[in-house]
Amino acid sequence: MTYVDSSGVGQLVGALTTARNQAADIKLLKPSAHVLDLLKTTKLYGVFDIQEDETAAIQSFSRGAGATS
Repeated sequence: MTYVDSSGVGQLVGALTTARNQAADIKLLKPSAHVLDLLKTTKLYGVFDIQEDETAAIQSFSRGAGATS
């Protein structure tokens, strides 16, 4: 993900809420500096599980990992 605006943030939060209501999770893989700054500004940085490596992201599903940073 390289860019997101306020509508995109709303969509991400909605998707995360839907996923968690169904005992699932969403991982953000290598978000751009812009996206990371936006997540920090909106205090959502710790809400999403942000991963820098695809393998680690996939493995974190089996560990039941929650939000990381």
